[in-house]
Formats: sequence, structure tokens, C-alpha cells
Amino acid sequence: MPSPIGHALAGVAVAWAADLVPGDRAWRLAPGTASWRERAGNGLTLLCAGLAAAPDLDLAFVAHRTMTHSLVAVAFVAVVAALLAASAGPPVVRIRLRCAGAYRAHQLLGGLGRDR
Repeated sequence: MPSPIGHALAGVAVAWAADLVPGDRAWRLAPGTASWRERAGNGLTLLCAGLAAAPDLDLAFVAHRTMTHSLVAVAFVAVVAALLAASAGPPVVRIRLRCAGAYRAHQLLGGLGRDR
């Protein structure tokens, strides 16, 4: 099983890879004089890192690899991200896919590893 840091890095990779997809990214671009946080998407990259590590929070409450590691959880993250993006203004589809992809990256990495 990858470490939480490995999962978070996968979320960052998903967030950055989503920026390579053609489309309207004007809402995401910041001038070179902007702070590092603004250039990194105003916390969207950090959110994706957190989402990629979030499924392991089930270790504190119930058995591991239960509801938080399901496709239903990915769909839930996608719906919540779409609702939040709709109220904030950025493109809903891009945000929804980015957040759901970061969450799903956790499951994909977990499938490649082995629990001991």
C-alpha cells in the first residue's frame, strides 16, 4: 500500500495533468507576480492532494477499504465538487473531473500495491 505522501503526490499529479487538457483555463492562470498559492490554483492542487489521501481516513473509524474505497465515494466526491464549483464560478466539469480523478488515484495506487 502506498504511503499517504505517495497518495498525495498522485493527487498533485492528477491536478497538474488536468491543466494539460485543452480548454478554458483562463480562470486558473495567474500572473508571474502572484503568490505561489495563486499560481498553484488557489488551493485546488492542495485540495486534490488531500482528496487523494482522504480514503485512508477510514483507518481511524472502521475497517480499511470499505465505503471510502468504493466507486460510490468517487461519485460522491464528484457531485460535491460540482456543487461547490457551480457556486464558486470555475468550470464545473473541469473541477468535478479533477477532484474525482484525484480521489480515484488513491484507489488505483492501492490496487497496484500490496497490504502486509
